Amino acid sequence: MTWTEKDFSSLQMAERVASILSLVGCFFVLITFCSSSAFHTPISRLIFYASFGNILSNVATLISRQGVLAGQNSVLCQLQAFFIQQWMPTDSLWSFCMALNVYLTFYKRYTTIQLKSLEWKYFLGCYGIPLIPSVTLLCIDSKERGKIYGPAILWCSISSNWQFLRLFCFYGPVWLAIIGTLALYIIIGRGIFQQQRTLRSFVGPLPNPRPGLNPHKNTNAIIIDVMSGVSTSNFSHLQEQNHGESYLPPIRQFNQNSINTHTMVQSQPHRVSTAECITNRTLWSYFRCSFLFFIALVVTWIPSSINRIYSVAKPDSSNYGLNLAGSLVLPLQGFWNAILYIAISTSACKDLWHSQVTRRL
Repeated sequence: MTWTEKDFSSLQMAERVASILSLVGCFFVLITFCSSSAFHTPISRLIFYASFGNILSNVATLISRQGVLAGQNSVLCQLQAFFIQQWMPTDSLWSFCMALNVYLTFYKRYTTIQLKSLEWKYFLGCYGIPLIPSVTLLCIDSKERGKIYGPAILWCSISSNWQFLRLFCFYGPVWLAIIGTLALYIIIGRGIFQQQRTLRSFVGPLPNPRPGLNPHKNTNAIIIDVMSGVSTSNFSHLQEQNHGESYLPPIRQFNQNSINTHTMVQSQPHRVSTAECITNRTLWSYFRCSFLFFIALVVTWIPSSINRIYSVAKPDSSNYGLNLAGSLVLPLQGFWNAILYIAISTSACKDLWHSQVTRRL
């Protein structure tokens, strides 16, 4: 396929529009996170850290084809390629960290304070690991093939003379992180499902009324047939407050004295819904928030990965549709992160907005 100037212009426009949307989202995250401690939840903090990589990645995508036009040996092209290699894949590592947080919370019973103590390690890992191949590729200059970083269709990255390195050094680590993240979610999902089944098994047949109690009396008490060693304390670590909002939507609080082996209850379905309330509103919400980040990551990388496979299978041709899709979705990582950040911090956003409006009035 012969590409026209209009085709290249469309790709460049798509890259820059997507990059601007992403930058707006990233700066929204940075500003609100620094403005109120209500945003300082474990998932929001990881999105905050990921935003730095998104911003630097968008600096490279905003340059767009200007690096390609400047030539392989130009500082602009080499710097753009380095930024693409260093910062663009980091979201896959942050997604793995989110999944690891969920795993540690569910299986190892980590609290928000313990999760926070891991964040400096996450930061060094997510930005330090990609730095090794990024700098290495920048320094290599072969007499036969030239520099590794060079012009591509969308922007400067690993040049076509080093096609195999694009798969092993750029797409390979990303999909390795995605597969590792998916494996964690499968393990967590199985555990949550088993937990649900266990909680439902606690609900037994209605006990006989105790002597002196009126079975027809209206009461708000709730029965849960609790096996030994299982109580609301099993879920209390999911509710810990950290400068405002909890990690998850708040779950119903129960008085420990009101949950006995046999307590009066109004109806059997009421007991089932209570057990489901505990699991669904904690474990599933906990799982879902970080899994949405993972879904956005996969959607972002699928078009570009298909395009890379296509270019390997047909090295002498290029697909405009796949390149256009890649130019749209790859720069949007910061935008999708901001959407998730807003979704899990809705109450904090409303409170911040009302406080700003009240201050101005």
